[in-house]
Amino acid sequence: MGSVTPQPYPPTSCCTYVLETGMRHEEALGLQWTSVNLERSVITIEWYREKASWERVVPLSDVACATLEALPRYPQSDISPFPL
Repeated sequence: MGSVTPQPYPPTSCCTYVLETGMRHEEALGLQWTSVNLERSVITIEWYREKASWERVVPLSDVACATLEALPRYPQSDISPFPL
């Protein structure tokens, strides 16, 4: 199999996502694709990642969904939409 050439992530996508969801930057940067449900337009933040120690569901606006949908996904990087 050929290797995947990573494409740069748009620098504004993380900012747009944070502003649209109201999430703390630590939550946004620690986000995992497994927490994102674009069909239901929600993100579920697991209790162990949440400051208050319980699960939280964050609704996604149309802009936030579009921002996440536009991000590239690579086979070996299903961990975070916003790699550092």
